[in-house]
Amino acid sequence: ASVRAAGTMVDVYHRGMTDGTGLSYFCFRIPVLARTTTGNLIAFAEGRVANCNDAGDVRIVRRVSNDEGLTWSTVDQVKREEGHTIGNPCALPSHSRLLSRLG
Repeated sequence: ASVRAAGTMVDVYHRGMTDGTGLSYFCFRIPVLARTTTGNLIAFAEGRVANCNDAGDVRIVRRVSNDEGLTWSTVDQVKREEGHTIGNPCALPSHSRLLSRLG
């Protein structure tokens, strides 16, 4: 998944990336980009561990940028259940300012 930052395409997710726990991902699918009330960007995706199949060890992951997408945080797991498919991320606005706390 890529975003355009300052006129340049930036890869947010790519094969072989690892998260903060050291888990490596075979591929990322279903990217979602959201802007928080504080202006940060959050890129959610399915992190697929063993392969790019729709079923298996699939987790919801995220990366955060506070500079319009020029740089990104490490990959964080948002939701996981080892060995199960947790998929189809969706960012929703919240009146409780959840997104500002995430970013």
